[in-house]
Amino acid sequence: MRQYLSADKEKELIETANTLMAKGKGLLAAD
Repeated sequence: MRQYLSADKEKELIETANTLMAKGKGLLAAD
């Protein structure tokens, strides 16, 4: 059976991904 993430965990993962993307863009902009 497929396991589904809880809403809280999914939100946490999305926020983490957004933070990493923002850091990546910041590094690119610094170049």
